[in-house]
Amino acid sequence: LGFCIARPELIADMNRVKFSYSPYNVNSMTQAAGVAAISDEAYFADVTAKVIAERTRTTTELRRRGFTVFDSSTNFLFAATDRMPCREIFEKLRDRGILIRHFNAPRISGYLRITIGTPDQMQRFLTALDEILEG
Repeated sequence: LGFCIARPELIADMNRVKFSYSPYNVNSMTQAAGVAAISDEAYFADVTAKVIAERTRTTTELRRRGFTVFDSSTNFLFAATDRMPCREIFEKLRDRGILIRHFNAPRISGYLRITIGTPDQMQRFLTALDEILEG
């Protein structure tokens, strides 16, 4: 679940894009969970701080491995490397049960989208990535 707070004009533009390719909305259970999550300010602040800390650590670790990682203010990273084709990294991680995203679109096929998980999940990702890159 994600949300955006913005000027009405920007929301209208975002909706035009959204409905041009994905007419599906978030179901009522997910909406209720989202409202509950942001209503509990302490929980929201705690989870946000954990995501930021893990995103920062993962960015540092990926850069240490030679990846180019775009700065992010979200719960995911967009990263590239010339050490191995990103499609191959994606497939080898998937074979190990680690799911990230790879897009075949021409301008972004050389990138990976990596969602930030728990510290244990991200360490598992980094360990598997090392195994893959070291061959």
